[in-house]
Amino acid sequence: MNGEYVDNVLENPFQIPDNYYEGHRSVYGHILKIDSHMPFVSERIPALAEYINPERAQTEADIEKLLDTLTGANATLISYANGKIEELDAKRQSLIKAIADMSAGAVSTDQIKRISGYLNNWGNVAFDDRRLVVDGLISTIRATSEDVSVEWKF
Repeated sequence: MNGEYVDNVLENPFQIPDNYYEGHRSVYGHILKIDSHMPFVSERIPALAEYINPERAQTEADIEKLLDTLTGANATLISYANGKIEELDAKRQSLIKAIADMSAGAVSTDQIKRISGYLNNWGNVAFDDRRLVVDGLISTIRATSEDVSVEWKF
């Protein structure tokens, strides 16, 4: 994030031109000044995503709770707990696979380098190339005369 630019905008609010195309172009430029869009690259991102996944964490907690209740349990309870643990473990494995699949679909190193090249030379990049970069990074932009909100694709 570019804190200096944001502080300046808070003191002098951003004005969106009335013309749709000028407003569109202006909003993209404004967004790119708010966030420099430098890629965050690390081979540890998939592990982090898996670690903080709340559904996976809840499944792990449910397994631990079941294991804790087995102390001194009878055969019927142990049989029930084993079935439930197998069900939860299958769910956990499914979640781990889904996270791995999402991580595999992440932006490639080559794409990051290409986008970074555009962003590092933004002032000299053609408008159509800028639009392609922004379209690759942003899902939705909602702009009013008072507010701009951005939904990122990542």
